[in-house]
Amino acid sequence: MRASVVIVKDHHVLLMHRTKSDRDYFVLPGGTVEDGETNEEAAVREAKEETGFDVEITESLGKIYDERNEKIHHLFRVEILGGHLELGSPEKERNCKENGYCLEWHELDALPSPLYPAGVCDMLR
Repeated sequence: MRASVVIVKDHHVLLMHRTKSDRDYFVLPGGTVEDGETNEEAAVREAKEETGFDVEITESLGKIYDERNEKIHHLFRVEILGGHLELGSPEKERNCKENGYCLEWHELDALPSPLYPAGVCDMLR
């Protein structure tokens, strides 16, 4: 199970741009729900770890099944309370040419492709 956050600012959504050897794709910031953690707690923790932002959940957007990795993603709209945009330490440490991580703002009307999990584009619009 995964928890992902939707951070919207000035009609732009924050996405993680991933590049792996032969793949180039986008995902919402988020990650695995750890043992003893609620989906909401995981979303807030993952937002901080991956984006540098302290956030507060404003709305549950439901869940989407990701066939690509066979996991359920719980999606939450969040509001930025503080912090500054910065790639988190796990991603920063693993970031290299063969396994790239980059945070990017994208207009809601011009979302990149592919964006995972499938169906998230419809939900964002």
